[in-house]
Amino acid sequence: MDLFGVIYGTLAAYPIMTRQGFGHIVNTSSSAGLLRGPFNAPTTPASTPSSGCPCRCASKRPIWGVKVSVVCPGFVRTSIYQTAVTVNIPQDKASASARLAAMMMEPPRAAQVILDGVEKNQAVIVFPASIRWVWRAYRIAPALISRLLAPLLRKRIRELRSYRLTSDEAKKAAEGQS
Repeated sequence: MDLFGVIYGTLAAYPIMTRQGFGHIVNTSSSAGLLRGPFNAPTTPASTPSSGCPCRCASKRPIWGVKVSVVCPGFVRTSIYQTAVTVNIPQDKASASARLAAMMMEPPRAAQVILDGVEKNQAVIVFPASIRWVWRAYRIAPALISRLLAPLLRKRIRELRSYRLTSDEAKKAAEGQS
């Protein structure tokens, strides 16, 4: 997440749009910013402000005529899982599981969901449906949802730990990724 990109982009566009009396700022964050917890600690610090900043601006939108939305995608079928640099875990093992791959949304469908959300002036656009339902439930009962997700996440962490490379294997893998 590029938090400063969200801040600078909003600061640059918002005054222009308020002067002209209309516009729509669409920022991209991550569902990790909506679902706080130890299971997504690496992305939450940047995602939370990225998803929150546009919502604060949106509260002023009726006065100035500027619409603000934040897109918080969950699982979209992109190359991020294949191109991510992994540390001490083989790339193929760190990539999305077959179950997760089945839940992923295709990019053209994701683009349509975003456009539909902007057209409806949704402040927060969350997708796919599985992530949207988890987010809604989390807003109502964060402790309960965190407890329900914890066993699944602990299982995935144990699985990833079982794939740890030896130091020699890690060096070879690092040479192959650079």
